[in-house]
Amino acid sequence: MASLIHSLRLTCPSVAGLTHLGKMQKYLRTKEEIQVEWDESLSDSNLIDTPDGIIPLNSISPEQREAILFDVMGETTQSAASYAQKGKAKSKAKSKLKSWIADDKLPQQVAKLVTSCIESTVFINVNEISAEFNQFELPRKNQKLKQLIKYINSHNALIDKPKTLNSTNFQEILFKIPIKHGVGADVISHRSMMESMKLYLQTYFPEYPIKLMTLHHDERLPTENTGGHVHVFISGQNSLTGEHDLRLSQIKRVNEFLIKRGDGADCLAESGRLYYIESSEVYSYLQQMFYEFINENLFNEKDLNAEFSPESERQSAKRKAMNKEAKLPKHQRPFNFYTRKIEWLQQQISVLNKQYQSITYNISNGEQTLAKLQTENSEIQKQNLDWQQKTSGLHKEFKQLLVKRDDICTDIEKGQKFIHEQASVSEQLDVEVKNKYAEVNKLNQVAAVKHKQVIELDDDISKKQALLARLKEITAQALQPLEQMISKIYMRFQTADSSKGKYYFNMVLEAFNDKLSPLIRDISIDIAKQTQDNALESALKRKNQKLAENKSDSGL
Repeated sequence: MASLIHSLRLTCPSVAGLTHLGKMQKYLRTKEEIQVEWDESLSDSNLIDTPDGIIPLNSISPEQREAILFDVMGETTQSAASYAQKGKAKSKAKSKLKSWIADDKLPQQVAKLVTSCIESTVFINVNEISAEFNQFELPRKNQKLKQLIKYINSHNALIDKPKTLNSTNFQEILFKIPIKHGVGADVISHRSMMESMKLYLQTYFPEYPIKLMTLHHDERLPTENTGGHVHVFISGQNSLTGEHDLRLSQIKRVNEFLIKRGDGADCLAESGRLYYIESSEVYSYLQQMFYEFINENLFNEKDLNAEFSPESERQSAKRKAMNKEAKLPKHQRPFNFYTRKIEWLQQQISVLNKQYQSITYNISNGEQTLAKLQTENSEIQKQNLDWQQKTSGLHKEFKQLLVKRDDICTDIEKGQKFIHEQASVSEQLDVEVKNKYAEVNKLNQVAAVKHKQVIELDDDISKKQALLARLKEITAQALQPLEQMISKIYMRFQTADSSKGKYYFNMVLEAFNDKLSPLIRDISIDIAKQTQDNALESALKRKNQKLAENKSDSGL
């Protein structure tokens, strides 16, 4: 019962006043025990097989799950009130059938068939009776058949199940790929596991209905995609004969399997009377049958193969301890999902602490780089001020040279005038004029050199000013967005498990746009990766790819 309640993820009863709930109470899970057995935040991954197909287990209400529980357990959950209700239904249907026979409303052969059902004290095969009834023609045939089926169902529900060692009300089968093999749902889908299990049971035990089939994928760590396993509960009652003979049928299927592979000498007694070692061999052979079937119909096409563990592993102290603990509820086992999750969380904390230290170190380096750039910026500004002062001095000196040149030109003009007026001293004046011209030429050369220097300094100053402006722009664009992204990602990291986590998630995603350089976007993605924020990392990668595609399209 514990495994059945575990499979349906039942926590507390919703139906009151039933006598069987007292026996069930000890198997129901408390909130603390649930945390030990599975992670409720991952329960949306669980599945259940229904007549309408495979659907999420969470879509089934607690009341519906309890109904499934009672249906699987059958007679073990019937209360006195339930027996009385079915007894009244049987009596009412029986009275109606007898009145039809007494009033000659049924043909003789039909009346004989109905009488045999009324007098029966064993399980009645409703399908056989329905098929025989449909061979006859009579008025209001469907109404009369419906009443007969109602009687048969009530009759069968009141028959006690056998109490022999070969009888069982239901049997559980588990299909699980051990986590250590690393086979996730991306390799073997959960639906294919359920469908393969269903095909196996329908192939070998078609006369024993599948009462319940669920798949659990919440007994794992949040970062894992492995551990999905199937719980199946099949009826122990043969749907054709009404006998609770599942164990005998399993022995027959095992013998057929052994004969088929040439091991007929190992066949077991189909009476069901087996020695202890032979009883254990039944389940070993059944497992071999299942491995052979699942390899052929599921695993081999995925390059996988199910086989038994080595003898050394099966006989190891750890395996013996696990087999012994398997009889305990999962929340009472020393090694369970909860202890494994605690160990994983401790590892995650250690990794996150290292990542936090790395991020803190990167931030510290960023701050040092920023301080260095600010110092270099101050030095450039100081150098620019020196260049401006030198340029101002050169401009002033150039203007003084122009004034001096103009004065010299004036003196030349005066000298020439004086030559005309003083012809007697023309030779002397000519020499003087030549000297003046030579001086003027020399001054012109000096002025040209100074002018060229002024132009070169102006160009140099323009380039330095442009470089300074560019450095300021780079400093502002490169450092400020990076600081903002680091700050937002850090806040997301600090609040990832709280209600604010989504808020900072959206803040980071909104700030991650085409205004950021590809380098800063790559750094942001890398920081999200280092914090193991898979959701943020995936979102940033998708947006980064979209920004790159938009840029490529605009370039075309």
